[in-house]
Amino acid sequence: MSPDMEAVTMLDAMRMRYAEGGAKSMESVGPREFLSAKDAKKQATLDLLERVVLQDARVSSAGPPGALAAACPLIEELDLTGNPLGGWDVP
Repeated sequence: MSPDMEAVTMLDAMRMRYAEGGAKSMESVGPREFLSAKDAKKQATLDLLERVVLQDARVSSAGPPGALAAACPLIEELDLTGNPLGGWDVP
């Protein structure tokens, strides 16, 4: 990560990627993976997310304790490839 790029929490990155207009019909979400219009709409609501792809999204931490679990309780798959994770403290 370059010095001019600010690190973000996972929840902030998810909001930028999915909730703030990031999910679009047939958008590529990873190698050989695409979202249908129905799946894109579902993914745009953070509390319904089951699969999260945040490759190279500058994620450095999970964020405040409990915030991620409260906002996104259904996550089953997570891809954080290429993020500057220095540590991931879990209570």
